[in-house]
Amino acid sequence: MKTTCSLILLSSLLLLSLRGKAQLIVPATSNYSVTINVQPVSIITTYSNCPFGFNYNVEMHYSISINGPDAPPAMYNLQGTLDCGANTHFFQLPLSGGVGTVVSQSTQWSADCNTNTLATLTCNTIHITISGPQINHQVLTYTINNALPVSMVDFSAIPFADNTVKLGWTTLSEDNNDYFTIERSGDANNWMAIGTVKGAGNSSGRIDYSYTDKRPLEGTSYYRIRQTDIDGRSTVSLTRPVERELNKNRISMYPIPNTGNIVTIKGLNDATKWELILAAQDGRTVYTSKLSSVVVPLPPLTAGFYIIRLINKSSGESISLRYVKG
Repeated sequence: MKTTCSLILLSSLLLLSLRGKAQLIVPATSNYSVTINVQPVSIITTYSNCPFGFNYNVEMHYSISINGPDAPPAMYNLQGTLDCGANTHFFQLPLSGGVGTVVSQSTQWSADCNTNTLATLTCNTIHITISGPQINHQVLTYTINNALPVSMVDFSAIPFADNTVKLGWTTLSEDNNDYFTIERSGDANNWMAIGTVKGAGNSSGRIDYSYTDKRPLEGTSYYRIRQTDIDGRSTVSLTRPVERELNKNRISMYPIPNTGNIVTIKGLNDATKWELILAAQDGRTVYTSKLSSVVVPLPPLTAGFYIIRLINKSSGESISLRYVKG
């Protein structure tokens, strides 16, 4: 495609490749990981002497998240280079992560103004240098496919006060796209499909998609979109973390004191996600049960004080309630 030797913005939108490896997940030796995606979005011409050539930098969109219970506020080192053929472009990424754009700091020369595109300049290999707490210094490489069969923008996952999480994503073009699968995880490693949305097949215009998770996990959960072609091939999007603070005050149990052996737990979204541990005052476990209902039968107990712990099997969240047997 022929272009002029002026400032060229091929796209101002976040393009997430759903073909090939489009993101890096770097695990620490402690309990956190860093998810990194860098996608070139435009060529910026800084000087031209057409038809003999031009100087250029590359604008890139980045999305970086540091997730996990032991996540530090920032990395020690986070930077990269983009290979465009024989040219190498250096860029610095924010140590604390986030979402935004960055322009390479290494102006390079191309001999032909007619090749002023990401694809024809072969801007397709990224090297990420990273180090941080419990992450040794390392250089990671992945290849970008600039011919996007499905281009996605603005993938988001937002929690709402009605205890739902709404996911939204938009495609600008689709090629043989059959359907999307919404996947959810409590640890960013083990994924479960929670729904599907039919794709458009082939399109060249903007299409908005959405999906509502009506039974989200408590605490931190992760979402991603798996796109599947008509021929059965599938690839995944970036991961989006969602933090839902558990309001422990809304979890209660009755009757207390209880003269019988059945209690009702109020405030659980999905009882089947929880495990109950009944302990004596000295901490000794008396009874355990995987819940199937908010109405819970307990074993015969002597009168006294007990502690009931509720543990969410997906998120690991724990709640302690005081129980009195009358």
